[in-house]
Amino acid sequence: MMNIIFFPFAGGHKLSYQNLIEKMENKDKIKVIEYSGRGTRMREKFAGTFEELLEDCLSQISNILDNNENYILYGHSMGGLLAYEVSVKIQKMNRKMPKKLVITGRTPPSRLRTIKYTHQSDEMFWKEVCSLGGIPKDFRDNEDFKSFVIPILRADFSIYESYTYQENKDKLKIPIDVFYGSEEHSDGNFVMQGWKRESVASVQIAELEGDHFFIFNNLDFFEKYFKNF
Repeated sequence: MMNIIFFPFAGGHKLSYQNLIEKMENKDKIKVIEYSGRGTRMREKFAGTFEELLEDCLSQISNILDNNENYILYGHSMGGLLAYEVSVKIQKMNRKMPKKLVITGRTPPSRLRTIKYTHQSDEMFWKEVCSLGGIPKDFRDNEDFKSFVIPILRADFSIYESYTYQENKDKLKIPIDVFYGSEEHSDGNFVMQGWKRESVASVQIAELEGDHFFIFNNLDFFEKYFKNF
């Protein structure tokens, strides 16, 4: 198995994919990016801009690039967007590219976000976040949990929503696999076709059962999928 680099979703941290990673072999080949302001980097400030977060992610995989190792990049939602832009950056730098980019729960980067969450009150913001799935029911009304996680989510959503797509950039030269949840979009397959404009290589798109966090309902599928690498 080659190196697999995981990029967490908004509000996520180094343990966000633990349920999946525990099922996988060769765990020493798996690296999970840790964003500042949470987890093992709790004492650090949140990244202020998308570019700052992007550079931080690149620095965390510098050893893999320096050693010219084979690897793939995987990200869910905001993590998918970061994995995509990291790939773009690496290609511009003429460094060793990932063998594949794997995206889950993220519409094409060219698709404008029509819903903005960060301007909302904490109450409305929390309601919208919970509607996406991924927040266990037992935690949704826990005030201590909410007060802890809302600032992290707001920081990530602020960066996520400020992202600007660069239309004139060179297309990627690596294959992309895209997965989306059956309950995420009423026209999911049509929406996701936009990913085919992001690479000159093969772009495969597949639907799996579930809401935005369908990955956690399909752990066996992804365990087998990543095992092929």
